[in-house]
Amino acid sequence: MNDNVHVICPHCGTEFEIADGNQKVTASRDIPDGVYTLIPKNDKKLSQLKDLGIDITKFFGMDNPEVTFSKNETPSDEIVEDIKKEGYVAGKSLWRRWVMAQMFRALSYDKGYDSYYKDHYYYQYSWDTVLNELKAQTKIKNPEELAERQQFFNKTVVAGMIEYYVRCIKHLIKMGKRKHCHGRPYVHIPYSGNYFIEDLEESITEAKDYIKRIKNALSVLELYCITRDFNAAKINLKKNTGKGDAWRNAFVGAGAYYTLDNLIKFHKCIIPGTSSMEESIRVLKEKTEEYKYDYYKLFMFMKQVIDDNHYVYGSDFS
Repeated sequence: MNDNVHVICPHCGTEFEIADGNQKVTASRDIPDGVYTLIPKNDKKLSQLKDLGIDITKFFGMDNPEVTFSKNETPSDEIVEDIKKEGYVAGKSLWRRWVMAQMFRALSYDKGYDSYYKDHYYYQYSWDTVLNELKAQTKIKNPEELAERQQFFNKTVVAGMIEYYVRCIKHLIKMGKRKHCHGRPYVHIPYSGNYFIEDLEESITEAKDYIKRIKNALSVLELYCITRDFNAAKINLKKNTGKGDAWRNAFVGAGAYYTLDNLIKFHKCIIPGTSSMEESIRVLKEKTEEYKYDYYKLFMFMKQVIDDNHYVYGSDFS
């Protein structure tokens, strides 16, 4: 076995890698303290973990969802019952819980949700988040987990982001204050530099080519590589440039979805009209599909569910 074993929980998204089979390793070396990592029951990775010398007797019985415990952790009876009943267990370091914490910070911002991201995150943040997300998607092996992530960030979103970039460059060409160097017109972009108009026009042509490549991408890896290359080649726009509708729609959708996902699974939140965690998750998925072209509706749905469950935006869910 030459490749690393990449283990991903399809429920909470926790990921970790075990070193290749040439070395004997222990699971505790690769799992952070205090984080519980679920492994799907009957997962074929269990046999691979065993081949790597990992004591799989640490996992719960094969008929129930398994869980690994970080070193020096002993599962409580309450945790055992949670796993047997629902297949989930709280892990405060999971990245989706960070998404929820960020959502609550934005909701409690005195200027409002949208202003929070305008005031705290510049234009480049949109590209950084997309690149990080696509890179994570390249590592996901579970089809259901990948499909869940791709409903928010996908090649349609990236193409939309590049189209927005083209509109911004065209606006610079039309509205930017022009100066001249040896008869060649140029404009200045704060914190970026001076750009000849002809170079801006060439950037538009290149961006349109990237859009075609994005739309024709056949895999997540190819999509990630093309997006990475465009990010490196694009002209750096002003920091306070807007982030574009395509990114904002995907970002707010992911934030709303994973915030509700966490509240339902880990904080006993119930969507009105449902009577169980499973039913609430089902309704959440239905609403996400219904609002996929306008995730601000999902955002408003999330806010209503939060209000109905009497949560406070300033609560510490981090």
